[in-house]
Formats: sequence, C-alpha cells, structure tokens
Amino acid sequence: MYEKDGLALMKTGKENQKLWVNKEREDCAWGYFYLGTKDDVIYAQGDAAEMRAYFMREGDLKQMRRSNEKRYAAFAQKLDLNSDFPQHLTAAFDGLYTMAYLGEDLRPYWNKNGEKTIENLYKEAEKEYKEVMAKCYEFDRQLMADAYLVGGKEYAELCALAYRQSFSAFQMSESSDGELLYFTPQVGPIDEYYPASPLYLRYNPKLVEAMLNPFFLL
Repeated sequence: MYEKDGLALMKTGKENQKLWVNKEREDCAWGYFYLGTKDDVIYAQGDAAEMRAYFMREGDLKQMRRSNEKRYAAFAQKLDLNSDFPQHLTAAFDGLYTMAYLGEDLRPYWNKNGEKTIENLYKEAEKEYKEVMAKCYEFDRQLMADAYLVGGKEYAELCALAYRQSFSAFQMSESSDGELLYFTPQVGPIDEYYPASPLYLRYNPKLVEAMLNPFFLL
C-alpha cells in the first residue's frame, strides 16, 4: 500500500518473479495487480476479519492498528450520491511484458516504448474518467441496440457478456517494426481467434489484421 502523485494504490504480486517461467500453472506468474484511486480514501492492511469488524464498529479505518498480516487490504471511501465526480476504485494489471515474439520481449501497448509507469496510467485514467466512462456507456447502448435488433433481449445480453469476455482474453502490443499484434497469452490454436473474429470485424477490422499478423510471417 502506498501513496504517490495524489494516488492511493495497492500493489500485489509475487516477490520473486521470473519472466516467461511458471512451473506451477499454465497462466502467467509475473506482473502486478493494482487497485486504487485518488487519495481521498482511507486504506488499511492486516487481518481480514479484524478489519471488517473494525469498520462495522467505527465506520472507517482511520485508527485501524497496523498488522504484520499482509495478505489482506481494505479501502474505505465515503460515497456522495450528489457528487459531480463519482467515487470509484480502478483496477489495473501491469504484466511488464506481454510475450516473447521472434526474439523480442514485447511490452503491453500502453507502455510499448517503456517510458510510462502504472502511476502515469492511473493519472491519465483519473483525468479522463468522465470522458472515457461516457464513451463506454454510449458504446454499451449501441452494442445492446444492434444485438437486440438482430436477436432480441436475451441475445443482446449474451452479446454483452461475450464482448467483455473476448476483449479481456486478448493483449495488444507492437513489434520493433511497428507491426500491431493482438493475441491471446498463448498465440494459437487458431480456433481461439476464429469465433472471436466476427466481433472485431464488426467494430474494429484492424484488430483482426493484428490477430493474423503472427500467422503470416514472411
């Protein structure tokens, strides 16, 4: 838990990490998960049951005693329904690198040149929060309207779930030659890309091209 540049952030991840190596599971075991927002929150770290009981008794975490237990963290924030800027917590994941590609260790697209930090990303997200959320809501409405006209309410709800699942399964990066890449953590088999392609053909065909780039190397 730390504060920096007007942000209150929680950072979690393995202490000892080795890129591209994970003997225990098939998914990645490197990178860090973050949760935080502007510094108008109170946070604590310690025993989960103790923090929960303290919050229920006191209504905040201001005087919560420090604990050597580091497995659990909590944020407390007063919610104002009439606020012009909705209170929120933002989750982020910094995978450090997305994949090894033809001898290159590629960074995620948001940090493709290695010049940004997660704090930079949070500051931009906070600054653009209202604008970005408005675009998200508008896109959600358009997606639901398009799907409803094709297959009705249940089909639209299914498409809303499939859209989120698909986008969360892909990562974007760029090679040193400026080639855009859009792939799942394990490039291939092709049957992961085929069912996802209609979504991207409808909303952003460039991403289909980015999916196929690794399969058509000259």
